[in-house]
Amino acid sequence: MTTEQVYAIGMALVNAVIVLACLRIREPRSVGAVQLLRWAFAAMAVSWALFLVPSQPLFFAVGFFASAAYLWLMAAFAFRRSGRPIPWVWILLVYAAHASITAFFAVQGNVPAGLHATTVFASLALLPVAYLFLAVKPNRTVSDIAFAAAHLALVIVAAVRTVLLLVAPQWLEGSIMVSQVLWPGV
Repeated sequence: MTTEQVYAIGMALVNAVIVLACLRIREPRSVGAVQLLRWAFAAMAVSWALFLVPSQPLFFAVGFFASAAYLWLMAAFAFRRSGRPIPWVWILLVYAAHASITAFFAVQGNVPAGLHATTVFASLALLPVAYLFLAVKPNRTVSDIAFAAAHLALVIVAAVRTVLLLVAPQWLEGSIMVSQVLWPGV
């Protein structure tokens, strides 16, 4: 087993543990935000598990669909948690575009183009998450602010990665896991 496969197994297991931890959270059935959070982390666990076999183009492509699902389920979670209606049509359309484009680039072996596209789509998903938790959600807590800050940090990391790919593309040649370390699962 390669180092990359061990890392992918570890990340899949971490996300599976988060899913199991979410099962212990109780919330009113009328809210339903935690269910979206569970599904998001389950999608991320599946994504990492599928990245174990990158030599299989179908698994690799489905892994990108699963990792994109994580981002868009997190966006849905943020809408639900902040008490706003979830714009499902918009989320599903942009998710389909995101997953299709990044999977296409990955299967074609054009990893830099896929990473650039992911930066755009991740920003579309995660900037609203931060906004909803910082400006819209009533009764904000410290953990809400930390959650928003973490998502802003991920957008910044993705933007920095895009700039690095433009000015020094050779940094990616060592391993695809270099990118995964900077932006897990996406």
